[in-house]
Amino acid sequence: MTNPTIGTSNGSGTPATKKAARMPVKRRLVIVAAVVVLVLLPAVVMVLVTWAGTGKLQGAATWASIPAIVGIATALSGYRRYAIVASIVMAFLAPLAIVAGISPVSGAALMAILCMTVGRLSRVGLQKSGLLVPVMLAWALIDPPAWNGATSVDRLDTGYLLWMTLIFLVGGLLPALLLPVVMRKRPAPHFVPHSQREATTYTVMITILVTVSTFYVLDNPKMIGGAFLIAVILVMAPIGTSQTIKPTIFRLLGTIAGSVLVIALVSQVNSLGVV
Repeated sequence: MTNPTIGTSNGSGTPATKKAARMPVKRRLVIVAAVVVLVLLPAVVMVLVTWAGTGKLQGAATWASIPAIVGIATALSGYRRYAIVASIVMAFLAPLAIVAGISPVSGAALMAILCMTVGRLSRVGLQKSGLLVPVMLAWALIDPPAWNGATSVDRLDTGYLLWMTLIFLVGGLLPALLLPVVMRKRPAPHFVPHSQREATTYTVMITILVTVSTFYVLDNPKMIGGAFLIAVILVMAPIGTSQTIKPTIFRLLGTIAGSVLVIALVSQVNSLGVV
């Protein structure tokens, strides 16, 4: 009598356990689908807007997905106001980045300011989302998109800069406004603030590495993948105690060295006309 009962309870409990185990997967799939939609939606909107405004399909309009990633990351931080402010600031920084890319000095100076801002955000634990701003702006700084099918970019064209500002503004604001509404029941994330010493070390490290890299990339315009190099530095740069930084710093330097080698080889092969 006892064994059948135990067997029945075990058998009935197994499907329930499996069903409960499937729920996180479903939620993750829903979140992934929502993120994909929020990334693509601004691009679709701006393609239609620029088409209506210029009479042509502008490939640069798809760059609205770049600030959309920043808008999603900052919105997931749990502070809606922070996400909105970051999106607006990034929109106004976009034309500055495009113009600053004319000179290695101005481009490196702009990235240095952004890195110091990210370092300041590390004091309250917001550096992970904040670092995406210089990461994404690096592409506009180094290799901005063409307009009206032109083969080259006129970085000082007023109309072009206005359109790029609007593209970045819409791209960042849409997810920053929509995502908090969709995920309003999500528990507030926990942030890990860092001490003044940790933040200072982190700020000095990323500022020096990114500034030097930006200057070198802009001073060598034939170099391919320069923005990727800056992204690697910012994403992999460690922050924490000396015990945390020491093993990570070698991985960072190794990755940077490998990225530089690959970029140099690809640039050299491309300049020879092999590719």
